Amino acid sequence: DRLTVTGTLDVRNGTLDVSELSALTGGNYTIATATQVLGSFGSVTGLPAGYSVVYDDTSIVIRPTITFHVDAGAAPGGDGTTWATALDTIDEALALAGDGEEIWVKQGVHLPGEGSADPASTFDVPDGVQLLGGFAGTETAASQRNPAANLTVLSGDLGGDDIGKVGGITTSPANIVGTNAYSVVTVSFAAPVIDGFTITGGSALLTPIGNPGGESRGGGVFIDTNFARVPTLSNCRLFGNEAVQGGAIFVHSNGGADIESCDFRSNNATGRGGAAYYWWSNVTTKNCNFSGNYAEDDGGAIFDDPQDKGTSLFVNCTLTGNHAVDGGGAINANTTGSSSAEMFNTLIWNNSAGRSPTINNVVFYDFSNCLLENIASSAIGASN
Repeated sequence: DRLTVTGTLDVRNGTLDVSELSALTGGNYTIATATQVLGSFGSVTGLPAGYSVVYDDTSIVIRPTITFHVDAGAAPGGDGTTWATALDTIDEALALAGDGEEIWVKQGVHLPGEGSADPASTFDVPDGVQLLGGFAGTETAASQRNPAANLTVLSGDLGGDDIGKVGGITTSPANIVGTNAYSVVTVSFAAPVIDGFTITGGSALLTPIGNPGGESRGGGVFIDTNFARVPTLSNCRLFGNEAVQGGAIFVHSNGGADIESCDFRSNNATGRGGAAYYWWSNVTTKNCNFSGNYAEDDGGAIFDDPQDKGTSLFVNCTLTGNHAVDGGGAINANTTGSSSAEMFNTLIWNNSAGRSPTINNVVFYDFSNCLLENIASSAIGASN
């Protein structure tokens, strides 16, 4: 049996219990159809190993899990199930992949929008999908890939006219020319894994800022989720992106993100958060580097804004050589006594700003084993 809905079927806050279905014996099982399917289930239980839940605009299907392969140099028309029959765009793979499936992306430069000049073009990564870069194109297991050797670039340079690129990377926002994607990567009410990429050349500079504001926030990555869905961004480099808020990444309110082993360099904000802006969200930033980022307002590297809703955790990070025209060369925070902000084993050094050259307004942070340059103890609270 299947659920048939005339109209919109919104499953984002629902739970799918597959254990109540008959035993799966291979093939595809359509469990729901609708005029429009919105989102993905908040949780799925009882799904047998080797099966995935796949959502498209009008249906929800359970099928055997597929690993999709992407090679920008492949001939069009492949089904993506092997390197020999690889898809030639990431967009195709994102449209096909379901919860629990992986997309393996071969080294090279990849643009969103399949050749479109529309700045709203973006890699919109679905819930539960693992988007993995760093493949040479011969691997048979994800563990065989090497992102350092096989540079896999997600670029917002839609017209191919950014100047001074190195290996397809826009090295500075000053080199952006013509029309670039607002946000190279987007995560909307989903918890995927994005691992092993260089994300570059995003330009989200439209004003005034709308809601949710992807045209103005997160030139590299724009995340708009909820507290139940926490995407992971890992082993990525974010270079040469710009936005009004969060030059490289913006995490929207009432959501979250796990950011691990990422390198943020030469990103700019015309407002706050040269590299990153965390707004009313739960964000863990671990083993990351922030260098050479710039904000024309507060937070040369990061504007951390959990206020009374979110939590911020920084572990084993380095913030050096960042600049803010106003406050907080490295971090400018907007925390309250009801928010949780902690920092462990982190170096903050050689940053600059119009005021508070290192960190600003972080009196509700708890610091442990951190090295902070040029800061008065009164600025970080009596308990530190």
